[in-house]
Amino acid sequence: MEDVKVAVDVEKENVEESVISRPRKSTWRAMPMDEALALVENTDVPTCVKYIPVTAVRVGQVLAERIVAQNNVPEVRTSIKDGYAVQSADPIGHRKVIGSSTAGSPFLGTVSADHNGVEELAISVDSAVKPGQDIRMPGSDISKGDLLLDNGCLLGSAEIGILAGSGKRSVLVYRRPKVCVMSTGNELAECTAEEVPLGHIRDTNRPQLIALFSSMGFKAIDAGIAADKRECLVEAMKVSFRYAHFLVTSGGVSMGERDLVKEVLMKDFGFEIHFGRVWMKPGLPTTFATGDG
Repeated sequence: MEDVKVAVDVEKENVEESVISRPRKSTWRAMPMDEALALVENTDVPTCVKYIPVTAVRVGQVLAERIVAQNNVPEVRTSIKDGYAVQSADPIGHRKVIGSSTAGSPFLGTVSADHNGVEELAISVDSAVKPGQDIRMPGSDISKGDLLLDNGCLLGSAEIGILAGSGKRSVLVYRRPKVCVMSTGNELAECTAEEVPLGHIRDTNRPQLIALFSSMGFKAIDAGIAADKRECLVEAMKVSFRYAHFLVTSGGVSMGERDLVKEVLMKDFGFEIHFGRVWMKPGLPTTFATGDG
């Protein structure tokens, strides 16, 4: 909700000059959206990483190292299908079964069960067998030294499977960023309120943003609703900065008398405002700021 002034006719001499001459035009340049996005993306922010066991990796985490194959996959010649191992140089005909090789034991080759008459002690090879037929050679899937996953890779279920087969016991990942989400405004009521006072609205932005950040792998923290008072904003922001890496606010950045977020960030926390308006609607007063700490 925007602030609305109620105007009535008054005698000129009863109106303070400071009110009449107060500028009502934003001092912030409206930045094109592409430029604003590029500025945000190119802003350096401190990152924290940690080693975790491969078995503890979860979907949505981001890899902080390059993963290369430590061995060939497969490491030895392996059969593609169940069958019988024979010498490819031998002619077609009957063969005596002299033993068995279970999965995981290397052997010379196989003949598919589709091309022989299966008996317990003997088989009949009815077609010529090519050297290496139905055999996967070492490194045919992955060669030692191949890049499996790059730094910055967003990990999904497929990537976690690759990590599990990489031979690494632990991997370096970025810590999940913590984001506080705060709404500002005296007109806001909790979305769970049974009754909303006249002139108030339910806060829908905060639950929506919390759900969005959670779905993107962030640890989203509910920072509640802050009143449009300087002391309330300062205290709420202090708590947010204590527990999170980022603070996302909804409200308080336009041109209303009580839109104090920009001023509080600059004067009370020493933040640098990189832009205070973006050429888009809704969202013209969108603001991006950074600070130390």
